[in-house]
Amino acid sequence: MSMRIMDMQVLVQKTGDMAKIQQVQHQETNLKQHEMANQIVAQTQQNTQSVNQPSASESKLVHEKEEKDNNNKKNRKKRGNSINEENTEDCNPLDPNRGNKLDILA
Repeated sequence: MSMRIMDMQVLVQKTGDMAKIQQVQHQETNLKQHEMANQIVAQTQQNTQSVNQPSASESKLVHEKEEKDNNNKKNRKKRGNSINEENTEDCNPLDPNRGNKLDILA
């Protein structure tokens, strides 16, 4: 099957049109990608600058947990002080200086 001169003229013209169409499509995809990148940057900037308001139940749970933690710390300090006082009383019933110095003989 041979090609006629008329067919060649049509094909050459269409290849130029196809190149233009592909170039426009390529530019559109680049533009869309650039717009998406800008939207992502704007959204992350907005998210970093805004503060989410907790609901009433969430804030209540946070306050309850903080109170429990504070109470536990106070109780630990009280227990620690009473245990230390008991230990010091048990260690030094006869000599108040006992246990303050360590003698090492070689």
